[in-house]
Amino acid sequence: MQGADTLRDVVRDYALETLADLDAVRVIDEAGFLKQGKSSCGVGRQYTGSAGSPKRGAFAAGITHCRIGVFTTYVSRHGHAFTDRALYLPKAWTDDPARMAAAHVPDGVGFATKPRLARRMVERAITVGVPSAWVAADTVYGVSELEMALRRAGTGYVLGVKGNPPRRHAPRATMHPPSPRHRLVALAESTPSHRPTLTYETKPATVML
Repeated sequence: MQGADTLRDVVRDYALETLADLDAVRVIDEAGFLKQGKSSCGVGRQYTGSAGSPKRGAFAAGITHCRIGVFTTYVSRHGHAFTDRALYLPKAWTDDPARMAAAHVPDGVGFATKPRLARRMVERAITVGVPSAWVAADTVYGVSELEMALRRAGTGYVLGVKGNPPRRHAPRATMHPPSPRHRLVALAESTPSHRPTLTYETKPATVML
């Protein structure tokens, strides 16, 4: 694990030599990797948007055997690159010490939600001084400890949140500007023919896009 984390840091630092920018955005999202069997670390029957047929319904279509990784992508005007990653381990794994040992999972690794994995990646980036103004993520991370960590760090964020009550064709997002910046004028593209310009003030807000 230590060797893998060292390589992660080398890749991050190499990418930042070219991409670093104070106005950059760190984008957090998960990805599924289809996998059969029971031995591959983290494999299990779980949701991933990488699988399934839309004809069966968006969620049901994506339930399959796979492994899930949570990733951070660094995006700036110079380009973009992956800079961090974490393997999601379902409780079926973390509650089975023998299975964890057989897969060579380091001692002390326990269950962590995807938002917690994302929070740890954000904290690593803050610790080493990765320059950026914003963090963006979808509804998996919207109302969670990730938001609290970003607030404490004074980092701007745009996080998706689930509508309540749900509204068709009305995704929601919560936004908070970076400190000490005060405004963001963002172009929200919902359809090719409808591109409203949204202005966000200093207070956190939930907006309909």
